Amino acid sequence: MDVHSSIWSINYQAARDLDEWTQLQRFMPSTIPGYWIIYGGQMHLMPIPRVDENPCFWYVSRNLVKAEDGTLKQLFTTDSDAFLLDEQLLTLAIIWRWKQAEGLDYQEDMQNYEIRLSQIAAKDHGSLPIRSGRNGVNRLGIWAIAR
Repeated sequence: MDVHSSIWSINYQAARDLDEWTQLQRFMPSTIPGYWIIYGGQMHLMPIPRVDENPCFWYVSRNLVKAEDGTLKQLFTTDSDAFLLDEQLLTLAIIWRWKQAEGLDYQEDMQNYEIRLSQIAAKDHGSLPIRSGRNGVNRLGIWAIAR
């Protein structure tokens, strides 16, 4: 997975594991834009991005099913399981994919699915960034190129 900076032409570097992350916290090299890791269900960036920077990444999960107890999983296994995304989107996807598999005309059904997907995506703004009041380490380096 690549984490892109909105102001630098290079990507954040991934920390390989928590041991490397700990070492980076102790001896952070002056690098642009910095490092990232996911632990505790959250993404962590170091140093803390500038206020005008919006790091981003494409994330796709295989866990699209919610069990009755709230846990996420990959497949439907019981009648009480629910689709994590929009139910209408699932229905539209099933219709056009079934028609495609049967050799029927599915173009209009696929278009309806894509329209619904676009409507849902337009409403999803993601989570808000958490900012700290502390200034990050000087991240200017000889190889940095600001966009």
